[in-house]
Order: sequence, then C-alpha cells, then structure tokens
Amino acid sequence: MRDRLSFAQHSSRYPRLRLQRCPNTGRCRRRGRRGRHRRPWHSGFWKPRPNAPDYLELVKAFAREAWAVRPDVTLLVSTGEGDGTYKFRDELLKADTAKFLTDRRILPTTHNYVEGRTPTQVTGSPCSWDLNRYECAYNTFKAHGHHIDALRIFRSSGKVAKAFSFFVKRNDPWNYNWLRPDNSQRPVCNSVKTLIQSAP
Repeated sequence: MRDRLSFAQHSSRYPRLRLQRCPNTGRCRRRGRRGRHRRPWHSGFWKPRPNAPDYLELVKAFAREAWAVRPDVTLLVSTGEGDGTYKFRDELLKADTAKFLTDRRILPTTHNYVEGRTPTQVTGSPCSWDLNRYECAYNTFKAHGHHIDALRIFRSSGKVAKAFSFFVKRNDPWNYNWLRPDNSQRPVCNSVKTLIQSAP
C-alpha cells in the first residue's frame, strides 16, 4: 500500500495542515486549501509582499506532517534571492535560528530561467537573474551549515526552456498576460484562435 499525501497550509498563521494515508487504489481527498508557493520571494505570488519568516513557518509545518508519513522524503524549499530591495533568502536564513533548514532532507531550489537573455549573460544582479544564481544559494546555505552541493541545487530547480503567456485580463501589465498593457492582443491570441479553428 502506497502512501499518498494530502495537505493544506498550516502554521500558527495558517489553517490546519492535514495529511492522510490512502490506499493505492484511489485518490486521496484534499482537505482545506492546497498550498502552492513556488516563488514566495516574488510579490506577485506571495501577497501582499514576500515574508520569509512566514514562509519558513509554512515549510516547517508541512515538513512535520510530511515526515510523520514519509520520514525519508526530500522537501524542496524555494530560496530565491528576492525581488526589489527585499532579500528573501537572507531573511529566510536569518529567521532560521534553530537551523531547521540544515536538515539533510531539505533541498534548496532557485528559479534559474533567464527570460530573454542568454545563459552566459551577466546582469547587474547575478544572484537574482543570472543562470548560475544557484551558486549564490549554495554559498549562503553552506555558510548557514547545510551540507549540499551547487549541482544538486541546479538539478532540483529545473530548467525552463521557454516562457509563455497563460491568461487573459484587461488593464493588467503582468507579462504572462495574453494582452499587452494597452489591451492590444499579443501574437499568442491569433495562435490560439488558429489552433481552435483547426480542431476537428
């Protein structure tokens, strides 16, 4: 019988997180809200603004429940540099006074895509925007006491070959929008229309 995990957010600041053991013959019913925080260092994904101590509480709450079911499972923890003036990774490690993040079952990840730049291009903020930003995460986590290597961080972070638009919303400047800030249509709109018209 295989264990499957079902969870919702929990810490002193979040609703109760619950996991359940389910037989391999059926899906587990999810309880409460599902927590999906791939980029908690980005203000577009963690509202109203990034908060590293809150994210750490969420990770610790999930880890306690997950390891109670699967003690050997590795948890990927988002450790991006941050956007703007808020240095998310520095604040995350500063909040980790008990050294929870040095557990060998914790594996830091970074968001290694370079958007329109080449993989070798060097920007003014290499720890935020360059392909090898994982090396910055390695250096800070190693100084914090974590026994990891930079290559593992890179591999666990994944590689994004292309970025794409995925929603339509008027008067929204977000670059994933199918509409430009002036509400004119991006090329993806015609591509989708053509795809729909060609469907059998």
